[in-house]
Amino acid sequence: MNTKKYFCCDCCDEWSWKYLLRDVIPNAQFVEFNQPNMKQLFPQELAWLSEFRINSVADHKIYHSGQSHRFELKQPVEDWVLSKGLKYWPKAFLQDVSFFDAEGTELMATISHKRYIIKLLSEDERLQLKDKGIDFWCSWRSLEEVESTVKSRDRKSIFKSLIEIIEAFIN
Repeated sequence: MNTKKYFCCDCCDEWSWKYLLRDVIPNAQFVEFNQPNMKQLFPQELAWLSEFRINSVADHKIYHSGQSHRFELKQPVEDWVLSKGLKYWPKAFLQDVSFFDAEGTELMATISHKRYIIKLLSEDERLQLKDKGIDFWCSWRSLEEVESTVKSRDRKSIFKSLIEIIEAFIN
């Protein structure tokens, strides 16, 4: 049995980012973003996204900051996400891209300002990505395991604490 776990990558370049997007999108039904600055109005240039907006958001998003917006991953939304490089997201209105399947499983999440990518992978999938130069090195069997490694039980702040843990490994 090839159990899937959450793995983290912190050194992704633009080629790797596009590769990961093309890998996750076929399995995703929804894409969800954070809007860190809740005082800002939704920009006019993104108004077209409202056609694909889903009124519900995930019960739990790996990294939650501000307000979440979920969209059905239809072709125009997919094309828009694919058109944006990894460097676009940290200062964008919508940040911290996450992809969910129809059952609500978060397949891949990002922490834009840290350039972290967290992806649900089997060990075989992780090794295949490593062979391509994409090293997902830090892992957890479940979100509950991550939660048990941090002091806070507040699900919205788990991954803020996780950032500190990852940075401790890096430094």
